[in-house]
Amino acid sequence: MRNIIFIGSSKGGYSALNFSLSIPNATVIIGAPQYYLGSYLDKDSITVNLEYLIGKITEEGKEALNKRLSERILSTSIKPECVYFHYSNVEHTYEEHVRDMLSDLRTARINVEEDVHDYPDHGGLATFYPPFLERTLRKILQ
Repeated sequence: MRNIIFIGSSKGGYSALNFSLSIPNATVIIGAPQYYLGSYLDKDSITVNLEYLIGKITEEGKEALNKRLSERILSTSIKPECVYFHYSNVEHTYEEHVRDMLSDLRTARINVEEDVHDYPDHGGLATFYPPFLERTLRKILQ
């Protein structure tokens, strides 16, 4: 049987987890993902991305996008085999996104293996996620 592995960090972590909920027994390797995409994309420099996803930007549309992944996690019968989850517990995405995602994954009884660091900003992901990704791939592909 072939391994199906979804990989991503930041917004790509959201996508990796989201797509894994459609493929039984997939593996997910994510780093510091955003969870509340509607809020995250509601910034002047990237609202074009939000508009692409929801059309006209409204509070209702942003809230629906914010809830989308949580609702999928909590309602799907298709669950990843494991979510390997890298993050920093001191940078802003922990409080804004990661903490709630971890809570929902646990509530849904999805196996999570955490790799926790304490770098102060989201840019630290570029330093700490690649070695985690390499170690994790070696572990699951051996």
